[in-house]
Amino acid sequence: MNYEIIVVGGGHAGCEAALACARKNHKTLLISGNLDNIADMPCNPSIGGPAKGIVVREIDALGGEMAKNTDKSSLQMKILNTKKGKAVQALRAQADKILYKKEMQKTLKNQENLDLMGAFVENLIVKDGKIGGVILADGTEINAKAVILTTGTYLRSSILIGSKKKSEGPHGEKESKFLSTKLKEIDMSLKSLVSSTENVQFVSNGIDLAIIGKPNVGKSSILNHLTNENKAIVTNIAGTTRDVVYGSIFLNGVKFNLIDTAGIRESDDLVEQIGVTRSKEAIISSDLVVFVLNNNEPITPEELDVINTETSAKKIIFINKCDLEEKINIDKLNDYTICYGNTIEANGLDSLKQTIIELFNLDELKSKNYNYLSNARHIALVKEAVSAVENGIESAENNLPFEMISVDINEAYDLLGEIIGAVYKDELLDTLFSKFCLGK
Repeated sequence: MNYEIIVVGGGHAGCEAALACARKNHKTLLISGNLDNIADMPCNPSIGGPAKGIVVREIDALGGEMAKNTDKSSLQMKILNTKKGKAVQALRAQADKILYKKEMQKTLKNQENLDLMGAFVENLIVKDGKIGGVILADGTEINAKAVILTTGTYLRSSILIGSKKKSEGPHGEKESKFLSTKLKEIDMSLKSLVSSTENVQFVSNGIDLAIIGKPNVGKSSILNHLTNENKAIVTNIAGTTRDVVYGSIFLNGVKFNLIDTAGIRESDDLVEQIGVTRSKEAIISSDLVVFVLNNNEPITPEELDVINTETSAKKIIFINKCDLEEKINIDKLNDYTICYGNTIEANGLDSLKQTIIELFNLDELKSKNYNYLSNARHIALVKEAVSAVENGIESAENNLPFEMISVDINEAYDLLGEIIGAVYKDELLDTLFSKFCLGK
C-alpha cells in the first residue's frame, strides 16, 4: 500500500492532522489501534479553557474540525474567570463524549482522500536516512512520503488503580511502545557512530594511557615492563619519579602512548608539587587511566578521591604486591575493572594487556570498516544529539505527553541537521558571511 501521508494516532491532534492533509488533496491514511475509539475523550471531555482555548480558536480559523464538532455535541458552554480580567477569561465547552467521537468519526469517514485503518504501528521504515512509511504489528509495510506521530496518551501508557499499576491505554486498549523502542535504536546507532569515530582516532593517533598512583606503588615498574625498557628509575625510595616519563607500546597494532606520572601525595617540595599537578592533569587528558594500588595497604580517602576523578577516560585498577598480605579493602572498588599482579616478578602484566585489549575491543578494531566523523565539531553535535535522544527516551518511559517528547526529538533532529547542512545556526551563518564582501 502506498500513501503520501500516514498519521499515527486518532486523538484530537491525529484527527486534525489527517483532515488537514486530506483536504489539501494528499492521499492520507489515519492509523489507530481501535477505530471505535477515534476522537475518544477518556478523561475530562472539555474543549477550550484558559490553556487550550486559543489553540481551539486557531484550529477553527485554519479550517479545522474541533470547534465545529464541539458545536454538534456540546452539553454546556461558559466563560471562565468572569470575575477576573479579560486576559484570563476563556470560553470552555463540556461535550457529550459519546456524541463527540461519533460525529468526528462520521466526518473522517466522509472525507475524500482519507482512509482509516485499525492497527498498531511497531516501527518506521527509513530509507537512505528518510522516512519511507510504517511497519505494522503483523509485519505489513505501508509506504508514505511523510509520517505524522500523534500517539498521545497511548504512548507507553499506564493505568494506576490505588497502589496497582498495569501497562495499557484508556478502556483497556493496548499501549503504544514503538516510539520509545525506535528512539532506543536511534540512540544505539548514534552511539555506535561516536564509538566508531573514537576507534578510528585511536588507530590513527594512538591511545594515551596514564599510570597513576601514590609514590612507591610500582607505577614505574609497570612502564618499564610494558615497554621492555628501563625508561623510569625504580628504587625503594618514595617519590623517585618527580616528572612525567613517556614510552610507547603496540597492542594488536594500535599504539599506546604510556605516561608514568609522579606519585600523588601532599608535599612541600615545589618540584614535586608541579609533578603531582601534571599527574592530575594526565587523568583528565588521557584515554585510559591505570590506577595502581598496594595490596598490602588499605585504600586511603585520598586515593579514592583520585580514582573517582571525573573524566571521560576508561579506568583500570591494578592491584600490585599481591605476594604480600592482603589489607586492601576491595569492596570500595566494585564499580571498576580490576587486575592483580606483582611488578617485581612481572606477574599480572599479560592480564593487564589483555584487559586493555578487551576494554577497547582491539580484537575487532583492525578487522572492521567503520563509518566515522572526521570533524571535531560534528562529533560534539552527535554527542549532543545522543543526549537529546536519551532525554526523549526517558520522557517516553515516564509517560510524558508526546509534545514534551517531540521537543527532544526536534532538538536531536536540528543538531544532526547542522552536520548535513539542513539546519544553520545564526553563529555559523555569521561566520560564513563574514568571509564575503557584500554590496558590490
